[in-house]
Amino acid sequence: MLKKSPLIPKKDGQLLEYETWDAHTPENHWEFYDGKPFNPYNTYEAERLMIALIYYCGLNRLIELLPGQSKEELFKLLQSEMKDK
Repeated sequence: MLKKSPLIPKKDGQLLEYETWDAHTPENHWEFYDGKPFNPYNTYEAERLMIALIYYCGLNRLIELLPGQSKEELFKLLQSEMKDK
């Protein structure tokens, strides 16, 4: 099973091959545990799916979809991340 995704989301969306999509989606049906989608003890499922969807839609579209307050939070997080490097 794929643990960490090798996909690199870019500015614009990219097409996925079926095998790649299959490797990034949960093997079983989607589950919900006390407010947490997927298995809370195995976060790889949710993380792989998030990366695959962002890879497909692109970073531009992700930012378009975010509410203003989330964009501000993301901006602060990116600034902090860049300072630490």
